[in-house]
Amino acid sequence: MTIFRTLFMLSCFCLFYGTLISCKKDSRPEVIENKTYAPTKLLDSIYLYAQEVYYWNQQLPDKITYNKYKGSLKSTSEFDNLNDGLFYLSQFAKNPLTERPYEFVRAEGISKYTSIITSQQQDNLLNGFGLSLTTLNGKSLLVKYAIPSSPAATAGLKRGDEILSINGAEIENINNQEYKKLFSNNKLRLSYLADGGQQQLIELNKTSYIPSSIIDYQIISNNYGYISLINFPTYFTDLDKIFQIFASRNIENLIIDLRYNTGGFLSGCDQLVNHIIPDRLNNKVYRKEIYNKTLQEGKADILKNKTILDEAGTPVFFVDNRVGTFFDLDYSLKHNTYLFNKLGSYNSVKKIYIIVSVETSSASELLINALNPYIETMIIGVTNDQSQSIVRTFGKPIGSIAIPIGPFKVYYAMFQNVNVNNQGDYFEGIPSDWSTMDDIRKDFGDISDPAIKYCLTKTSKAGLQKESKGTIKTQDAYKESAQSHLLIKDLRK
Repeated sequence: MTIFRTLFMLSCFCLFYGTLISCKKDSRPEVIENKTYAPTKLLDSIYLYAQEVYYWNQQLPDKITYNKYKGSLKSTSEFDNLNDGLFYLSQFAKNPLTERPYEFVRAEGISKYTSIITSQQQDNLLNGFGLSLTTLNGKSLLVKYAIPSSPAATAGLKRGDEILSINGAEIENINNQEYKKLFSNNKLRLSYLADGGQQQLIELNKTSYIPSSIIDYQIISNNYGYISLINFPTYFTDLDKIFQIFASRNIENLIIDLRYNTGGFLSGCDQLVNHIIPDRLNNKVYRKEIYNKTLQEGKADILKNKTILDEAGTPVFFVDNRVGTFFDLDYSLKHNTYLFNKLGSYNSVKKIYIIVSVETSSASELLINALNPYIETMIIGVTNDQSQSIVRTFGKPIGSIAIPIGPFKVYYAMFQNVNVNNQGDYFEGIPSDWSTMDDIRKDFGDISDPAIKYCLTKTSKAGLQKESKGTIKTQDAYKESAQSHLLIKDLRK
């Protein structure tokens, strides 16, 4: 039986999820000073659930402290109050290495791992243009990538194309607020320069689409298999074909481009990992999930009435002729230790180069952490920030299960992913072995891309700085009990 869970990051172009629970009967919204404030009953719920399922539940504030904070929330939006409440709760657990909250990010009011989404945000998840843009030297606006199968990709936009105007407005005359407003529309008219400097005009319509997660794959210089992934789907349909090609050529070096991969479904990550590994690793420990002590000991009673339904509202499983609940799941370390399960015939890998950036997160980091003890890996970091000498990934060893609360879904930081050596404290990101500039004008798989060029030549001329292999340590304080904008994992019963 498979249940999907989620891990995600916030971004300008990504939205999320929503669904059900009630705590106590309500009353009408409180009216003060002629302003109608949102009901606060669900604020109690998010605290009660956090006490039992939040990974760092032992560091939450006491009820008196939380109630005092709760009384200070005066927004007319229930969602905003709940979001603020979750942010407040997420800032108590401190990382002893940094003395900052584990869930600290530099964006005010946003937790690094814990989040809440609405049903409308879920519906809009794959309803868009599929276009990511970035500036070059603070001037030119370039296509960073167009998600395969999206309206942008279908229209022919690709990495490195320069956008000249949006809906008739020249780029230099558009500020950040106007960008957001333009992308909230259902249509975009773009003037851009394609390869060869030819100016083109296209119109994009915002639509629902099924994205392809694989941007590109190819064989480079005869013995390097290259694959670029924008995210991890529930299941890859093309991996068998791709790795059969790699196997037929006896490819020894893999270049896995995860520079913009913010995560996705753990089932997809597992599938890729099991294609990569050689036969000798089959049935060895791949990864472990560590939950808090309350969950591991089966004492999270609040989950007893929280049934598990699929998106159509159908029960996922039954226990003794009743619908299965989140309480019925096994959160023990033994049950959540996963082994490699070799897929396909590819068996010749000797070294893996992984291209990352600060956007690389969640399942992408899990892949790096899980393979590192078994296969020689080199991390190449890319950045557009000239001051960033050593690139680190986002830093998300934390996973979530969506808990329905009222009309929302709350993604608490619930478990930590560690590898066979119990390493997984990369809360500040995984450091790269080599850092270089991200040349947006080079397409994916282009051998003149500085990151790919380094993989092929192993020279330091194009880079910013080299660093010896970083060690991903595990803090003793959290060995026993172990979060965009998206990681979604399998629960196996």
